Amino acid sequence: MDNALDGYVSSKALAQIEKKLKPAKSPDNPNIVLRVPSQPWVLSQGPVAPPAVVAADLLAHPDGRVARAGRKLLQSIARR
Repeated sequence: MDNALDGYVSSKALAQIEKKLKPAKSPDNPNIVLRVPSQPWVLSQGPVAPPAVVAADLLAHPDGRVARAGRKLLQSIARR
């Protein structure tokens, strides 16, 4: 997934994408990863996710470097 586009969409938008484009659900080498936040308000905050949401997402990443970036961002938010 080094070159995959990773983004957030609403459940409605995901349904439209699936209907129109019929993407593979779990390909071996995806070129896009679409996530649906469990809390719809996340997407209503503007074109960029709030820093705390980004940090939480990065913390769960399997790549240690990405997870460390999430911890660093969360620590900077906590110091504010």
